[in-house]
Amino acid sequence: MSDVPVIRTATVAKFREIITAYDASRLRVEGLHREIAQEEQLQEQLGAQAQQCHSTAMLFDFDLIAGLAAADDLAGDGQSGTSAAMITPLAPPWANTRPVSVREFILGRAEAAYPSPVRAKALKVEYEKAFGTEIHEKTVGMTLYRIAQRDRSMRREGWDWFYVPTELRGIDNETQELPYEGS
Repeated sequence: MSDVPVIRTATVAKFREIITAYDASRLRVEGLHREIAQEEQLQEQLGAQAQQCHSTAMLFDFDLIAGLAAADDLAGDGQSGTSAAMITPLAPPWANTRPVSVREFILGRAEAAYPSPVRAKALKVEYEKAFGTEIHEKTVGMTLYRIAQRDRSMRREGWDWFYVPTELRGIDNETQELPYEGS
């Protein structure tokens, strides 16, 4: 029993060492999280700038990736130039894609989800993540509404929007017609 004070002192010392090391580790992790958040913010900014480059290329009707390859060829660095296939697999999603309209994006995602529904909020988040650009909070909902009104390729049930295949458009409510009458 005379060893109890020694064991107690050694255990307390070891515990102090553990909590000190843990606290130091926690502080390093917090610092890393801050650094990661800063890098993610930078990636978002770069994505938005790249999206603007894609938009400019579309506006002036040229292929941005082909323009990149031509610029590399003009640099004369002895490399064969850049092609869409040469852009690294680690490149962000916007590096080798042209921006699609919100309408095209919605219809593509809704058709892929068919017969399951899609929701405006989820589509907004997915669009912004895919193209590195922010859109107004009502853009997706209004676009869904217009699609439903004009060509009836979408129908709504509460917050859920369903894709309506071509062969089912224009039939009654029992067989997946729009729940409201539109022009």
